[in-house]
Order: sequence, then C-alpha cells, then structure tokens
Amino acid sequence: MKKIKIFALSLFVFTLNNAIAQNQEILEKETNKMYEATLKMDFDEIIEYTYPKIFDLVPKEQLKGILKQTFENDEFKMEFVAVNPNFEYGKILNIEDKLLSIIDYRVSMSMTFYEELEEETIDFMINTFKTAGNYDDVNYDLEKKSFLISSRTKMIGVSDELTKNQWKFITYDSKRRNIAEMLLSDSILTKLGL
Repeated sequence: MKKIKIFALSLFVFTLNNAIAQNQEILEKETNKMYEATLKMDFDEIIEYTYPKIFDLVPKEQLKGILKQTFENDEFKMEFVAVNPNFEYGKILNIEDKLLSIIDYRVSMSMTFYEELEEETIDFMINTFKTAGNYDDVNYDLEKKSFLISSRTKMIGVSDELTKNQWKFITYDSKRRNIAEMLLSDSILTKLGL
C-alpha cells in the first residue's frame, strides 16, 4: 500500500511538473508572438493579445484608434525598434483561478518628429522620458529629428477563464499601477510582488 501511495504521489508530481513546463513553453511562444506583432505595429494582433478585461474600460475599436493616434499623428511617428528583448519570466503562479507570470524584457522605440525641435524642447522631453516614462536610455538624433528610447519594462501574462485559458498580456507600469488594479485587483498584484 505504501508503494502505491509513493507511486501515485510521484506520478502526480511528474504530471504537475510536465503541465507547468508545457505552460511555460506556451507562455514563451505567445510572448514572442506578441513582441513580433508589436514590432510590426499590427494593432489588430496586439489587441488580440491584450487581456480582454480592458475592453470593459475601452472598446476594441476605440483602443485601436487610440493606439494609431498615439503612434502616428501630425507631429510625430513612433515605431518599435527590433532589439534582443532578453525575456525574463517569473514563476507561473496560480492566484484566484488565474495563471499569472511577470515578464521582464527590453523594449526600444524611435519617436521621429516631422519638424525640428528647439534644444529646450529636446532637453525637456529627454527629462520627461526618463522620469515620467521610466526609460533609462534616451538619445536624440538631430539629423533624423528622432528620439531613440529604450528600457526594461514589465508585462503580466494572464491565462484564465476570461481568456479561454490562453495567454494574454497586460503592460505593467508601477507609476500607473491603478490601471493594472482595474484589470487584476490590488490583491493579485500584491501577491505577484508588484
């Protein structure tokens, strides 16, 4: 009887470890797809990888319009720049019937203005990117009229009933934690260490 219990426990641990490894593999695959969609500026695909609870706050089409207007308007155009994101995955945790993982990665983008900026404006924007935007590397190319901005950032991978157990993502910014709280709750964020 003791051997049967040990065998059953071993089988359970093996099955659990196998399920976690498969989930990690799927999470990594979906994260890479999300990153590729971002580089291509494929707003439809980006929205499909977004945690769906956000659409209770902003409808899909409105969010798509906001993204388009943010990334290209009459003053400037922003594009993501391909870099090695060097994804670092937190442990997959099961909290309140959700599988969650914090993903830390490198992001880089360019912001090109259609008109020349004054030196005072350039200095102001560099300071703003570094303080309000948490970007650690900000440079301005006078010839291209373009900022190159990069930093490590975080997103939260979520798999739950709402996502039909597929991995979806929430961009996380500690200075705008209240937005993440509207999607996951303070309790979940605290348990994630955020």
